[in-house]
Amino acid sequence: MKPATLWLLAAPHVRASRTRAALVAAGTAAAGGLVLVTVALFRVPAFALPPRGSTERYEVTYDARYAGIVTSAETRIGVATAVLLVAATALVLAWQAVSSGSARRQRRDHALSTAGATPGDLRRLGAIEAAVAGVAGGLLAGPVYLLLWLLLGPVQPATSRLLPALAPADLTAWACVVAGSAALATAAGARAATRRHRRPLSGWWWLVLSIVALAGMVVLPQLGQGDRQLQVVLMSVAVSLLLMVALAGGASWARAKARRMSRRGGTTDLLAAGGLRALAGPAGRAAGVLLGVGLTVGVATVMLGNTLRQMTDLGSDGHLTGIVLAAVAAGLAALAGLATIALAALDDLLTNRRGLAAMAAVGADLARVQALQRRRLRAATIAPLVTGLLVGGLGFGALTAGGEPASSTDAWPLVVVAPAAVALLLLASGGIVRLLSSRTREAIDPANLRVA
Repeated sequence: MKPATLWLLAAPHVRASRTRAALVAAGTAAAGGLVLVTVALFRVPAFALPPRGSTERYEVTYDARYAGIVTSAETRIGVATAVLLVAATALVLAWQAVSSGSARRQRRDHALSTAGATPGDLRRLGAIEAAVAGVAGGLLAGPVYLLLWLLLGPVQPATSRLLPALAPADLTAWACVVAGSAALATAAGARAATRRHRRPLSGWWWLVLSIVALAGMVVLPQLGQGDRQLQVVLMSVAVSLLLMVALAGGASWARAKARRMSRRGGTTDLLAAGGLRALAGPAGRAAGVLLGVGLTVGVATVMLGNTLRQMTDLGSDGHLTGIVLAAVAAGLAALAGLATIALAALDDLLTNRRGLAAMAAVGADLARVQALQRRRLRAATIAPLVTGLLVGGLGFGALTAGGEPASSTDAWPLVVVAPAAVALLLLASGGIVRLLSSRTREAIDPANLRVA
């Protein structure tokens, strides 16, 4: 197939293609902007505390131009890790957008194959489609970074600023982000266009990696001596590994959840389990994102309780800034995770119209189908969020008290925050179902039972 033909076919001619390209560009732009923020964080002058147990005298000097959470070499690593994990969440949304539209893509690929297109042509076509959106997202990452720099820099008081002044290094990093976005999008588009049955990795691998990550998170805070910065780096690696495992192994968890639901015997659970199994990949990714959100909110809640108890301590303002940023990051990540599963649910409605129309033909009305959708969304999201809240809140409080017996932790805000987070998630699930109501009504139309 000639390059001109590939470019012509790759152009988004229909609204669904334009929407998908916009989502890919938006996710890539958000991730790229956050990567630029991470690079800029390490241009802030920072000090490092001496190893624990050291008897040397030292003086801590705070830079009045920035918040304390970025002038400390240890906490800055944690901030950078959190920012990169939010960027990974944005990339999850972009990947879901790349891999959506399966029904339209299958019809198009079948028509092109009939006309003589080879599998290589289809891979190149998918790569070009995603690459254009990736380049657009990489270019938009610059304006996204400028907006974040304005919000986290000049707009903030001097003692709450997180980012330094703009520098030529930002332009260099932006150029690297554009190139990286193009390469990553090209690879994702080619992979999405390749229809292969990929055998999932055994659940034992995910279990072993999770145990390793959890062991690191438990052991590292108990080390009384050693390099503080190295310990924070290792803790960040352990947290990142745990969340990456949750994202990669989420599909296996979703399929296991569907099996447990189907064994209960109820009609609603049985039908919802089939729907969850069909969306095992995106549902698992959304579950991994919400697990991370729960962990973040749980830890931030305990820190909030400690900060409120020590409001007179020097540096409490910096702690509050970090807590607010963690809450905002968790909220954005939750939105991206819910958008991922909502996009997959929309694609499922378009792909499985005939099956839904058959359900409607035997008596399942719109309310029943929407009830199944809500059940499927809750099954994929409630448990990970609650697990993250409990592990992040109670686990972090226990580890903190164990690492410093003289200190105490206040987890009482978790009693308020956890029910509020679950209630917001239930409202969001209902909102997604309501947002898809018109598409659901079209999908259960008896006209979809016609044989083409």
